[in-house]
Amino acid sequence: MDYIENTDTQSVGKFTKKFIGNYILGAILIGVIVSIISEILSAFLPTQLQTITNFLLTIFGFWKISSSAVETSLKEANINSDNLNKVLKNIFIFLIVLLVINILFTYMSFKFSTRILSSLANALTINLITQIIATVIQYAIIMMFCKNKLEQIVLGKEINKTLYIVLLIIAIIILCSSMFFSNNSGNSTDTINNTNSAIENKYPNAKWVEVGCSNSTNVDSNIARVNVSLGHYKKDTVEKYKVVKIICTIYKKSTNQVIGTSETYYEDVELKYGYFSFRETIRVKLSTPFVGNDFSSKIEAYGIPE
Repeated sequence: MDYIENTDTQSVGKFTKKFIGNYILGAILIGVIVSIISEILSAFLPTQLQTITNFLLTIFGFWKISSSAVETSLKEANINSDNLNKVLKNIFIFLIVLLVINILFTYMSFKFSTRILSSLANALTINLITQIIATVIQYAIIMMFCKNKLEQIVLGKEINKTLYIVLLIIAIIILCSSMFFSNNSGNSTDTINNTNSAIENKYPNAKWVEVGCSNSTNVDSNIARVNVSLGHYKKDTVEKYKVVKIICTIYKKSTNQVIGTSETYYEDVELKYGYFSFRETIRVKLSTPFVGNDFSSKIEAYGIPE
């Protein structure tokens, strides 16, 4: 009896090790493929649809990873109805650890963003909550993939796809609601940019100095999204500013006509070496929609040093 139990334990352990190895290898390979497909689709899809598309591509990738990992691992271990639950327990523990790590990275990114963009804390908090909920649903689907695939092969049970569809619909609704809120926040930012000059009025006699700035601009319909990074290359130096303003001007390249402007203010900004201590995406509403690539941008940054 002891020999049988030991053999059963060895089978479960062997399957678990193979599954984790196959899963990680599959995640790397399919992750690259999904990333390439996502980049190609992003050139054609509006920004609002990219989040949902990436989510669905990721789910598809996880389905392929899970199926492959289970099938490959079963070829090298004796799994039956007696030790199936032990295998599932180990798989779930592994996936829950990955889920916790994923949530921790999401939370760290959130804390970093709120430290720089304190004025957008409420919007970022809602975005954090929706991301965590969507991630939890995503991993719940992955666990179902693994469980159903194992039971299908080992026990011959049919896969019920209804719950998959329900969870996917819930996740998409959550992502859509998050995007709706973000769009409303973006529209609010377009109108708030000019009223934020009240911050500048706190320092009527202060001297503004130019701040090092790096940027990239993308246009989607009638919104330009300007990714701005501020920083410097003075090692072991922290530049502190009472307030920083970023001026974005968008032109229609063919006519040199100004089609959008934005002036955004941020208080208590600290810039360390490099261009990673301050990063922000500024939305600029354009007067001429659907300009395609017929646009250019001028981004300026100024600050009042402490």
